[in-house]
Amino acid sequence: MSESEMHSEQVAAHGLSTRVDAGVLTLSFEYGELNPALVRALHAELEAKVADELVRVVVLCSATGGVRGAMAPGVCGDLVRLLRDLPQPVIAKLRGAWHGSVLALVAACDIVYVADDAEFKLDEANNGTFMSGPVGQAVSSVMTRRSVSQHALDGQPFNGIEADRNGLATLSFPATALDRETDTLVAGLLEKDPLALQFTKQTLRHVPGMGWDAVLDYNAAKFAQLKSMQAGRPSARAAAVESFLAGTSKPGLGS
Repeated sequence: MSESEMHSEQVAAHGLSTRVDAGVLTLSFEYGELNPALVRALHAELEAKVADELVRVVVLCSATGGVRGAMAPGVCGDLVRLLRDLPQPVIAKLRGAWHGSVLALVAACDIVYVADDAEFKLDEANNGTFMSGPVGQAVSSVMTRRSVSQHALDGQPFNGIEADRNGLATLSFPATALDRETDTLVAGLLEKDPLALQFTKQTLRHVPGMGWDAVLDYNAAKFAQLKSMQAGRPSARAAAVESFLAGTSKPGLGS
């Protein structure tokens, strides 16, 4: 057995299967319950696999029809940050039941396609506890405020159609169409310049909290950096961009 095959078996033993095919990394939960080993395996696989430039798109799904369970706040926060910071587009393809803090991971994905009959639930209050800060921040960043309040407080399930309405999902489809629609989406993303997709993700991540002048500075710096990278040259403004994001300088307006 090769080292790669041994690694794949070890990952599967922790409840996660991974496959890289034609530029697509598919991460599939094999168990319906979150556990520490599963969370560690997901984190390790993401860090290891997305460093490969051949990986263009990441797809998160479940072989069991759903995942439920809770993660420690620190672990949850680390995974959410990792998913958000991936340079590749991250797609969630969801059917079945998704309950508890796993919804923070769903919210961290860039695009979420769900089956109409999928089931979602923020059920921490049902279990005598409360929604952790990382989960609350993650789901509140995509769901409407009123819908988060209701579902976190009453703990009642909602389906894929409602998830589409309240912002947790991007689009909801009949279960029989979910694979086809996701495959179409992924195929379209694979046709695009990966750097353009990466810079689009970075822009969507950073500009919502900026003032207008800062947005213009950011845009000028990132555009110059993108063109240099696409031409295969080091960007003279790349360092300025990093300094700008760190808050230590303002490209275009002086430091």
